[in-house]
Amino acid sequence: SRIRQTIVSEIGSHWLSLARELGVKESMLDSLKKVLGIHDAECHPKLWSSKLLEALSRARRNDLRGKIQ
Repeated sequence: SRIRQTIVSEIGSHWLSLARELGVKESMLDSLKKVLGIHDAECHPKLWSSKLLEALSRARRNDLRGKIQ
């Protein structure tokens, strides 16, 4: 999706913070694509976008939040 592609290409070293804010367990923090896949699989579809946007804000990536809103 466009949202996933934007995050993957622009998050840089902040992806660990984003993963933690999304509630991904430390043992699963192997790669950003895996983290986004876990979020896709575990998050209720109606909450997916809002949880991702909140996590980006808490990870101090409001620039990306603005790009995908």
